[in-house]
Amino acid sequence: MRKHLTVIRSCGECAACCEVMAIIELAKPVHQECPHQLKLPVIRPVGAPKLMGSCGIYSKRPAECRTFACLWLAETDRRLMKYAKHRKAQRIFKAADKPNISGILLHSPEKEVSPLTRATGMVPVNAREVWPGAAEEEAGQDLLERFSERFLVILIRGDRRTIMGPPEQLQKVNMFLEARVR
Repeated sequence: MRKHLTVIRSCGECAACCEVMAIIELAKPVHQECPHQLKLPVIRPVGAPKLMGSCGIYSKRPAECRTFACLWLAETDRRLMKYAKHRKAQRIFKAADKPNISGILLHSPEKEVSPLTRATGMVPVNAREVWPGAAEEEAGQDLLERFSERFLVILIRGDRRTIMGPPEQLQKVNMFLEARVR
């Protein structure tokens, strides 16, 4: 886990990051089962992976897995909070926002300072669907709407990216993107 995250929850039966993220060190593509994932039957929402479980190589897992920063686990990332529109809000997530329940995995960006951060003054949050269509379901929509009131959120679906966030920040994003096209 990254140093800037203080974990306040546990994964439990959730292993969304193991399914959703690409792991270069293991040659595991996006949305493919990790070969080291232990299978445990769990109660799941419709459309969620049938089996989720824990890691069979947890103590020797790749660096990509060690540094992955699931925001549900930590409530939020201190770096992100300094950029939040409403900094006074202590709790952002509900129990139902857990990735294997909501279908949305929110995580910290890989790079701390990106050109987008410099242009907007906000660190974007990455969001990925745990199963196809999760962002259109009520739980996914609710989570994305609540989070994008405070943060820039980049919803990543395959090669597509959708940026959501506070209107004044979206204006900065549009100006940044227009400048890059020129």
